[in-house]
Amino acid sequence: MTMNRSYLGRSGILVILLTIGAAGLYAQSTTVSSTTVYTQPAGAMFYVDGQQFTSAATFLWPQGSKHTLSISPVQQTYTGNTQYAFTGWKDSTGILATTDPVVIVTADPGIAWFEATLTLQYAITLDIINCPPSPNACLSPGTVFVNDTPYSVSTNVYVNAGSVVTLQAVPNTGYVFNGWLGGLVTRARRF
Repeated sequence: MTMNRSYLGRSGILVILLTIGAAGLYAQSTTVSSTTVYTQPAGAMFYVDGQQFTSAATFLWPQGSKHTLSISPVQQTYTGNTQYAFTGWKDSTGILATTDPVVIVTADPGIAWFEATLTLQYAITLDIINCPPSPNACLSPGTVFVNDTPYSVSTNVYVNAGSVVTLQAVPNTGYVFNGWLGGLVTRARRF
């Protein structure tokens, strides 16, 4: 039995692999990385090598092994009126910086963590009119502008948490704007 010498890398763990071959039992050493993958803010769903996680997870990966990290670009929360919008992946070295939701990484003892950064967003519910999806199915009573983007049918508009939002209601001819209800719900009624 022959044992190879091996040295630990930064934050690495030494692993001895025993192998039975034609020459008998021999040992081989390899360095394993302890790597944590998580989201900021915590709680969003992500995948590591196809396995789903919703909280930080730590892995022991052999140095040089390849792993796939992925995340959905937009995730609804269980309440339905908030969502997470993915903004990018980064690592503990500062080298990885990408907005691609799928990345393939190489395990290295010098990389302690990978972080998926997300922005928490809240829904502004515009209750204007409910029309079938076909064009000209019904006439809208007006237009609501959310940060200068026009909306003429009922919808949810998601905005970043903590951001300032400008709302403006412009009624069509024959309608009058009746005011804001519940903070962020609009109604336009026939005059």
